Amino acid sequence: MKNSLAKKLLRFPAVATLCVVLLSACGGSPVAPDRLAFNTAVVTFNNITTDATTLTAAETAFAKFITDFPTSNLIDDAYYYIARSIHERAKLAQGSLDPATAATATALFTDARSRYSDTKTIPITSNKADNAQLQIGKTYYDQTTLTDNYGLALTQFNNVLTNFPTSSVADDAQYYIGRTKHEQALLAQIAVSPTPTAATLFTAARDAYGLVISNYTTSTRRDDAQYQIGRTYYDLTIPNYTQAITEFNLVFQYTAPSVGDDARYYLGRSKHEIALLPAVPPATPTYTLVDARTEYNLVLSDYCAGIALSTRCDDAQYQVGKTYYDVAIPVATDYSTALGHFQAVLSAYGTTASASDNAQYYIGRTIHQGALLAVPPTPTATYTLANARTEYLKVNATTYPGSVRLDDALYQVGRTYYDVAIPVAADYSNALGNFQAVISTYGTTASAADDAQFYIGRTIHQGTVLGFAPPPSVTYTYPIARDEYLKVSTIYPGSIRLDDAAFYSALTFHDANDCLGEKGAMTTFINNFSATVSPTFNPLAQQHLDGIAKGTRGHSNC
Repeated sequence: MKNSLAKKLLRFPAVATLCVVLLSACGGSPVAPDRLAFNTAVVTFNNITTDATTLTAAETAFAKFITDFPTSNLIDDAYYYIARSIHERAKLAQGSLDPATAATATALFTDARSRYSDTKTIPITSNKADNAQLQIGKTYYDQTTLTDNYGLALTQFNNVLTNFPTSSVADDAQYYIGRTKHEQALLAQIAVSPTPTAATLFTAARDAYGLVISNYTTSTRRDDAQYQIGRTYYDLTIPNYTQAITEFNLVFQYTAPSVGDDARYYLGRSKHEIALLPAVPPATPTYTLVDARTEYNLVLSDYCAGIALSTRCDDAQYQVGKTYYDVAIPVATDYSTALGHFQAVLSAYGTTASASDNAQYYIGRTIHQGALLAVPPTPTATYTLANARTEYLKVNATTYPGSVRLDDALYQVGRTYYDVAIPVAADYSNALGNFQAVISTYGTTASAADDAQFYIGRTIHQGTVLGFAPPPSVTYTYPIARDEYLKVSTIYPGSIRLDDAAFYSALTFHDANDCLGEKGAMTTFINNFSATVSPTFNPLAQQHLDGIAKGTRGHSNC
């Protein structure tokens, strides 16, 4: 979610905003010295979003104002803005990749909360008392490491509605009640035994957003609330993309909605996901990849061509590429077009954009898939496994610190060695080293860990079949491959690789000419994985059992 203050400022030209703050500079009536000094400090505060140094400068300006104009009726406003600035610095510190800076976040949040709560500096009669109450709730909402922070935030947001029911920030409080319950719902989805359940919390969030729309008919939060209603359907464990599309479309009933870019982007994401769902004959997907692409391109044309660019521009550019990459039966032009869009993310938005690591990863994936499918190269890229490997290696902690693609990229580096058409021992040794590094570097909870574990088994298995000399760290034997396959089910019980690992584990007996062991393992596989659960491997397992019984299909020794 974008910074709400920044989004509101984008509705006005920069000069107009300055004139609102400094009237005398734009031909208005002369401004009193205290008002002019205060407004200058506000300009400093409003001009920052990600700069702790400028925030500190704003705090200094407000502190000087308090010293220079101790009797001004703007003193409580100045104290409020000092708290706001510290609050913003706390958010920046919390998101810092520097451990020392991140460690200061808790103290900053506590300091900001204390200042908002100080009735000596921001008395209950102050015109900032309602804002301060709201921001106390925001300090809990924003402090992601605070235990029970969402419950504490809800209390404060409800206090705004109780104590300041007609306040200009009552709609914000109502909106953040929805946001807080929404976040609680997302946490409940990953909890073991959540109380209340995620479904209950999503409904509560939806109801809270609905009150913003119905109770605050002039609120600038109504479009945000409508967008978030769409997200409550999109964010479900089993998303309701169709209803999400309906809700996102309703955002455009508002004139120049501040979240129009978000809504348009998620219309694309929802249609994209529907297009990827398997069709059940005779039905077909309601939406296609072309439909999704249309929405993403509208983000690019409507929100990425002016001065105030949407933060969704790089994501939309990346997703346009995905609509070509995700084609079920891709042709050369699909991959070349996809590659162009992924490269455009980096050339247009740089390596610090939110989608840049994904784009870099999919540059590797596109070249990788192109190499496997023998797709003709584009004028700017050659499709080889070595070139794909080069692109994957660009997804590293130095260029993309904290990227969720680091483990995936390392796994795919391993695949570029494993996927060699005519491998030699060094290929498998390199593949094995990278698969093992995924787990040793990122742990068993990494998204690619189960894939890496499965391919540790496959590498040892195939290395044994091909008679390769093993690397120093491991021996290539069928029992060792079997042990590695078994780890998929014991360490990753929810993995989509379970049937793959179980089938290939059974296949090790076949490759070892152990008919009795193969019969038992293939029988167990069929008992555990029906044709519905494993439509690919169940029939193959049955063929092996038939071959054992008849002495055919490579089972003549049986």
